[in-house]
Amino acid sequence: MTPHQKNLNGDNKVASKVYWSCQGEGDLGDRLSRAAQRTIQSDESILLIGTDCPALNAKKIKEAAQALSHSDAVLIPATDGGYVLLGVNKFHEVLFNNIAWRTATVFDKTMVRIQQLEWTATVLPACHDIDEPSDLAYLPKAWRVREISREQV
Repeated sequence: MTPHQKNLNGDNKVASKVYWSCQGEGDLGDRLSRAAQRTIQSDESILLIGTDCPALNAKKIKEAAQALSHSDAVLIPATDGGYVLLGVNKFHEVLFNNIAWRTATVFDKTMVRIQQLEWTATVLPACHDIDEPSDLAYLPKAWRVREISREQV
């Protein structure tokens, strides 16, 4: 266990329920697939979340987790055509194979595959993620640094 992991797992009630595992090799789909399969095999649901979406707060994550009580899958689309969250109660590798990641078709292809599997799905409102410099406009105002003029330096 690294010092960082020890720090996170201290007395924090949430962190004590977090399990660390290696992502392994491969593209994003390979890594997501492994995480989903490993978790589903343990009779658990899984929420796969991106770390590039400041709008993905605890309330939205809780809403997604609750949706899995009545759906096989839950998604929060990204406004650029991907998704910022995918939750599943079942595993099938087709959800992750041969996807052109970081393209505007990820969400649509995932939804088609969910329909082909005849799974139920809940789709929550879309959020902006931060992939490109122009996306920085979607950072919360409190996160933005004031621009400093040359005279102030």
